[in-house]
Amino acid sequence: MTNNFTVKLGEGGFGVVYKGELRNGYHVAVKILKTSKGNGKDFINEVASISRTSHVNVVQLLGFCLEGKKKALIYEFMPNGSLDKFISCKGLESTPSLSWDNLLQIAKGIARGLEYLHKGCNTRILHFDIKPHNILLDENFCPKISDFGLAKLCPGKESTISVSDARGTIGYVAPEVCNKHFGGVSQKSDVYSYGMMLLEIVGVRNNVNGEATQTSEYFPDWIYRKLEQEQELRSDGAIGTEEKEIERRMIAVSLWCIQTFPKDRPTMSKVIDMLEGNINSEEIPPKPVLSSPTTRLVAEWTTSSLQSGNESIVSLSDARGTMGYVAPEMWSRNFGRVSHKSDVYSYGMMLLEMVGGRKNINGEASHTSEVYFPHWAYNKLELESDLRPDMEMTTEENEIAKRLAMVGLWCTQTFPNERPTMSRVIDMLEAFSDHLEKQVEYHVTVTTGCENWPPEQNVNSSYVAFIL
Repeated sequence: MTNNFTVKLGEGGFGVVYKGELRNGYHVAVKILKTSKGNGKDFINEVASISRTSHVNVVQLLGFCLEGKKKALIYEFMPNGSLDKFISCKGLESTPSLSWDNLLQIAKGIARGLEYLHKGCNTRILHFDIKPHNILLDENFCPKISDFGLAKLCPGKESTISVSDARGTIGYVAPEVCNKHFGGVSQKSDVYSYGMMLLEIVGVRNNVNGEATQTSEYFPDWIYRKLEQEQELRSDGAIGTEEKEIERRMIAVSLWCIQTFPKDRPTMSKVIDMLEGNINSEEIPPKPVLSSPTTRLVAEWTTSSLQSGNESIVSLSDARGTMGYVAPEMWSRNFGRVSHKSDVYSYGMMLLEMVGGRKNINGEASHTSEVYFPHWAYNKLELESDLRPDMEMTTEENEIAKRLAMVGLWCTQTFPNERPTMSRVIDMLEAFSDHLEKQVEYHVTVTTGCENWPPEQNVNSSYVAFIL
């Protein structure tokens, strides 16, 4: 079928895609899935999700093969490849540029496909990995949503779903997918990813630039700055009045889609109305809460990565980790770069759990039912309340709990450069143990810099702790 895998069409996080041909001459795309450490959940996910769909803007699954650990999915062939090569200069020199009308029609098509997944299927589907690489174009440049390896089925009429791990691609992941205090995970999480992708389409540049330095500008900030300075977003020549109107409409829609809190984002149905001009869509929304931090740095992520040489940071591209323990820089690019300090944050959250005797994340709780965990610890300490009201503790045990909480709060500082290294953490913990044994004044014994409480994170309480 693939002529010994001669023609490679592309490669994604879950496998490699080759061009194939059926006996009747019909061209297909054959996706060979990579060997999974689990029980083939990505394969089952993709088959279960896409086999339930039938829409012009969703790629059609023609069949699948399963032989031992070898798994393959057979899709309809898309001659124009992925949208990615048309907006990131990854294509050949012969790759045609897309007109503004082309871009608008592609944006509408993707929106219709997502609307169908969210409310048109018998079982609603959340995609969780909307990005240009996963949008395929047929011979007429009709867009089709592909790659359902991270998708999640939503049975019943629940508006939110429960997810325990971070999933998606850096630069496109909605805040609530990594931290439930932003809101519940729902179809609005796909809306966020769509908005980030739409910004790329408009700006004709990569949301995430693998070659960028750590001082590269956060993508939405770049858009807002261009608008404020009335600069052109595209560098491929002047555009007419009609094209300018399309550009502004698409920008406004995308910025509404990437609002920090899910409740502030439109549904995909409303997005379609805005793109079609049925409702006023040219009002530029306020800058998202997560934009313009004091330090603008680019971050990239994944769960486990080998760090070569003496590098202090690692270059990562996909989202992993467990909700409630993921450091801010692991999902939002403008908090800092991923490094060993990301593990320090996770350690700090776990330490606060140990001290508080309660779970950081309660999977059964609504997103507004709990105070952000470090804030809970700060509140207890400020009110001089017991951290463990469920048990009687001696004065010495209370002192231990407070000092452990101090270390935990230092570890969970928002920006990586404000967190201690694990060597420093060990010194802080051992110095306190030494203090307990010697029974002397703490401020005399401890010289590791942990005798002062770390500053509480500068978070507007009305946002229910928008920072991790």
